Amino acid sequence: MISLPGPLVTNLLRFLFLGLSALVPPAPPSCRLQGVPRVGANVTLSCQSPRSKPAVQYQWDRQLPSFQTFFAPALDVIRGSLSLTNLSSSMAGVYVCKAHNEVGTAQCNVTLEVSTGPGAAVVAGAVVGTLVGLGLLAGLVLLYHRRG
Repeated sequence: MISLPGPLVTNLLRFLFLGLSALVPPAPPSCRLQGVPRVGANVTLSCQSPRSKPAVQYQWDRQLPSFQTFFAPALDVIRGSLSLTNLSSSMAGVYVCKAHNEVGTAQCNVTLEVSTGPGAAVVAGAVVGTLVGLGLLAGLVLLYHRRG
């Protein structure tokens, strides 16, 4: 018969008891949108659920207007981030983050509204138009001073 020393058994029981009793389901996560959601831009949706044991893993789904589940590389299941690149109007909708571990699940959501904002061509046209207008104004001033 094998005899285990008292302190070893006590420490083993303490570890098992504390380990099993300290399981914590995910707290309600907080969802955030990072970046400016304009057509052609990139944004990151992030989800964090503190105080859970064991550690949580994250899943992002788009609910409305059409259901979609995301996977790597866009989704980081450990950090809870979802990278959306080259946004289009069709990517707008409600995105739900689920934080889950063996003990439970919690979720939060973000509504992504993609705006069309001024495109690069509009901005370039405004700059060129302004420069041409200033050039014409300078030409008129020079012409006026030569005649006067």
